[in-house]
Amino acid sequence: MARLKGIEASVVIDGKALTEYDDEDTPDESSKYTSKVSKYIEAVSDAEFSISVTVPKSHKFAGDALSFRLSLDGIWVKTWLCRKAKLSELRKDWHATIAGSEVTNGKEWCLRPFKFSDIKIVETSMSTAGSGKSHSLAHLGTITLNVFDVKITQKRYGAGIGAVKFGQPSEIAEKELKGRDVTLQATFGESCPSKVSLHYMSKRLNKEPILSFKFNYRSKKALQGLRLIPMTPSPSPVPIPVQRPSDSLTPEGKWVQELDRALYAEQEANIKREPNIKREPNIKPEVNIKPEANIKSEANIKPEANIKPEAHIKPEPNVKPEANLKSEKIKSELSVKREHDEEYENMIKSSIAKRAKTRPFQQGETIELD
Repeated sequence: MARLKGIEASVVIDGKALTEYDDEDTPDESSKYTSKVSKYIEAVSDAEFSISVTVPKSHKFAGDALSFRLSLDGIWVKTWLCRKAKLSELRKDWHATIAGSEVTNGKEWCLRPFKFSDIKIVETSMSTAGSGKSHSLAHLGTITLNVFDVKITQKRYGAGIGAVKFGQPSEIAEKELKGRDVTLQATFGESCPSKVSLHYMSKRLNKEPILSFKFNYRSKKALQGLRLIPMTPSPSPVPIPVQRPSDSLTPEGKWVQELDRALYAEQEANIKREPNIKREPNIKPEVNIKPEANIKSEANIKPEANIKPEAHIKPEPNVKPEANLKSEKIKSELSVKREHDEEYENMIKSSIAKRAKTRPFQQGETIELD
């Protein structure tokens, strides 16, 4: 609900105030004397609507009353008052709901309810607005409520000042909309009898209103185009399950078939989208890096003076060549054999000496060694 200086105003359909969306594209046109607010609302074709107003009991009046002047699509349709004396009698907030405008045929008064209707948009239009005030295309799609401080000058019975002849064009040329996505207009519904009530004549204290409420009514599609309400999500495609002949399926086969269908549905639901690739920040080049021309080539590098060539390296003195190792091994083996031969000869000599002491040797006799 739009609010200015404690006074609230809203557009109502079926007893419920319409949701309001901030008009961020329209600059704040509030002046020294006027406070303004602009909102977007969703309008429904063929729906009747009303204007609801609330004035708090604590409001400070500058005159005898507040005058509310209502215009639809730039055309004045109704004015009503909130009197200071009436608000003092109530001792609570003052509420008013305006559902339409009174008209007369000269004999009786009728109330014609406010209504949203479609606009027929054509390439070129030869039609004109009906009798009365010309239809202002610049204000098409707007509901404006201006509030004035007034002084009451006269009271009388009747249905207000005159009757409204609300002429609407039968069709509008697309070029006349100047790119605005407006597909609805405010009209009147079927009239119904209206009671005669007491009305007051008043005079404004200032030319400019103290408050100005503006409601830009649009279709749901238009509000989605303005990014004020989310887009309607498109229905997900129904996955096609894998079909298999079930005549010869075993219980296990039927279970596998159901599993295939479930996996197919999961694959359809988990379609991966391309991830958002983060751009690398602009890296500034190193300004202190010297070019490659300053790097010395390998040809300019001097060899180490202390490193001797391989030919000057002397072998280890304790390391013997492989030929010397074999020679020493042979000598060792011969020495061991020689020691065995000498021991053998000593054993023979000892046995012969012992045998000679006992008896002489016979030809072909064998001597046992000890």
